[in-house]
Amino acid sequence: MKENNFEKKIVPIEISTKEELRAVLEQAGIDLLLWEKDSAKGLDDLFKEIEDKECSLMWRGNEIVRMLRSIRSHVFFTTADGVQLELVEQYQLFTKDRRIRERFHPAAVGEKMKGDTLEAELKRAMYEELAVTIDDAQATALETVDIESPSKSYPGIITKKEIAQYEVTLSPEQYNENGYVEKQDNKVTVFKWARL
Repeated sequence: MKENNFEKKIVPIEISTKEELRAVLEQAGIDLLLWEKDSAKGLDDLFKEIEDKECSLMWRGNEIVRMLRSIRSHVFFTTADGVQLELVEQYQLFTKDRRIRERFHPAAVGEKMKGDTLEAELKRAMYEELAVTIDDAQATALETVDIESPSKSYPGIITKKEIAQYEVTLSPEQYNENGYVEKQDNKVTVFKWARL
């Protein structure tokens, strides 16, 4: 009889160096040649997530599961003439190899949680990604969902996410009609407005 995921023992994986991470991935039979191609990220990216406490890795049977909690926010604005807009993450440009990852993701603002309260993490995400400071009255909590799927970012790994979802409405002072650009060391993310 085949063992299901609920019956498999979950064992935390302790990683303190990039070399340890590489060894664990190779032990699991993960083909690292598939990483850093198309929309996939690299070993450095996963190690940074672990170092920054944005995710943890677990053995579940013979597979590796990347566990994370994140915040996702749909960001809205209504123009003076009543046009409703939603911010969309249009694409990411990876600076190392100039690869473009097209997204068109309507839940534009999202961050992996680092352990603070949901409200504090949402405010951090809005500031880091859009350089916008919001107050509590601008955010509405929606449902929290659990998703498990093969990772697109790290082929060969399963990702299990707990996602706290929000809606945020920007004020006229926070609205940038040209969208927003988030610059990080390894990538640039471009956000644009779409009509509802």
